[in-house]
Amino acid sequence: MAALTWVHKWFPLRDPLAEQGVGGAEARQRAEMGCIRYEMLLSVQACSDRHRHRAAERIRRAESPMDLWQLRPEIYLYLAQDLGQCEANERINALMPLFKGWVGEAGDSHPGPRHNLPA
Repeated sequence: MAALTWVHKWFPLRDPLAEQGVGGAEARQRAEMGCIRYEMLLSVQACSDRHRHRAAERIRRAESPMDLWQLRPEIYLYLAQDLGQCEANERINALMPLFKGWVGEAGDSHPGPRHNLPA
């Protein structure tokens, strides 16, 4: 996921609203949620039309990072059905770093579908 690397490389480096003293934590949450949504939408692009549209609608309606976090099992299911479990594991695991700092110890505790299966 080249886009994931790009998002992590550029978005955390500069927050214009924070630099101007505007928005603070709320502006940061909106920006981070935008990044998380983008990556989650990218992860389901290869799914069937039905699964992709369902996931996209749920992702867009999420109101908080926790809502997005709780969508991981559903997205995992769609990915596993359409692309197989190994690919689903890789894509869900690639999303984990996006949640650090938003949902407790995301990336350390791994609630939900996290499997380290051999490729």
